[in-house]
Amino acid sequence: MIAEKGNNRIFIEVKEVEQTNDLHNYISPRKLQTIYKTIQFFNHEYTTDKQLRIDLVFIKENNILYHYENISNN
Repeated sequence: MIAEKGNNRIFIEVKEVEQTNDLHNYISPRKLQTIYKTIQFFNHEYTTDKQLRIDLVFIKENNILYHYENISNN
């Protein structure tokens, strides 16, 4: 999912989970690398001066459990 708010272009990775233990292992370095490549491709097609941000959202049964902002800087 991609959103823009203020001076930010936000790329949001949404994960549906059944259980909430060990959430930090749901996104691997390889998956993050894939996200970076997707962002590069998208920004090549749709250039912007906005700040780029990657968020991670966990949902369960259509409810947001956790929303981690700017995971690329963590």
